[in-house]
Amino acid sequence: MKCSVWLGQGPREAVATGPQCNRLKEKMMKMKNYVSEFEAFLEGYKETHPNVEEDQRRGWKIWWDHRLDLDAVDRQKKDSVPPNPYYYS
Repeated sequence: MKCSVWLGQGPREAVATGPQCNRLKEKMMKMKNYVSEFEAFLEGYKETHPNVEEDQRRGWKIWWDHRLDLDAVDRQKKDSVPPNPYYYS
């Protein structure tokens, strides 16, 4: 009897025969149900602080999701003074 189990990582799969097949399936199920200490902490933190994700999204929008004035960026590049090749001189 040949048994193959997908590991959940791309096209690779584990192949076993006979009684090893059942042990392999059990091991894979344990791995799928495994929750790390850090992941459990994050899930608990999100449950006790429901506004965290909203705050993260708001912060992301403030720093990254904004429109740039390309003319202002070009002016800033032209107006800046080039740095000295040796910083401490």
